Amino acid sequence: WDELPANPKHRQAVTVQRSRSSEDAVVRVRGYSDPARMVAEPKRATAPASLPVKSRGAHNGAVLFDFDGTLTTVHSFHEFGHRTPINQVTITDSFVSEKGFLQTLIPWLVSANFVVGVVSFGRKDYILKFLEFVLGENQQLVSAENVWTPGKYNIPDGTQLPDKNREIQDCCRHVRVQLKDVLFFDDSSTNIANAKQKLSPQGLAAIHSTPFTKQVWERNGCDAWCAERSSSPTRVF
Repeated sequence: WDELPANPKHRQAVTVQRSRSSEDAVVRVRGYSDPARMVAEPKRATAPASLPVKSRGAHNGAVLFDFDGTLTTVHSFHEFGHRTPINQVTITDSFVSEKGFLQTLIPWLVSANFVVGVVSFGRKDYILKFLEFVLGENQQLVSAENVWTPGKYNIPDGTQLPDKNREIQDCCRHVRVQLKDVLFFDDSSTNIANAKQKLSPQGLAAIHSTPFTKQVWERNGCDAWCAERSSSPTRVF
């Protein structure tokens, strides 16, 4: 396990090695294939402490998540199908990678002036319903404008693109955050490798997580990464 270096100038993308129990197929378009992994639901986590915010522009940074296989335990198209009407979709706890931790982490990040976003090849309406289930009345903490799917480019949601780099860059431009102040989590080794190659030289920290959990966050020093961009330099949880 590696931790993000304290000095942002020397910080490189970190890969988290996780076990994979089985593979799930996804929509394959234009020859691209990137299966999500199915894993058991992790243990719930407790809330982190609050983090002071220092004045450094509009936002201290951004934390961006892939959806399928990262925030979820299985691919949404396997769970619900490709074309299921959203009013027929029911989200359950077993579909969420670590609901308790997300319920405390996301409000904490937003209160510390970090943008939270989702970059995905999947359906935006699935993602928004997922966020409503996880966050409840706090759903607005992840703006629908910060949920990036192929539909942003007039391409049908569910279309698998070569990688997430364009979505990441466009999201960062939209919220006016530099890549050096961005954490990106994805279960796809291809997306992580391409992000490392093209975006990590500009400072992006890309972390492989199958799925995203409190353990992934802690073992990669993500709380310390946030503290570098806040008024407190110490680890906060």
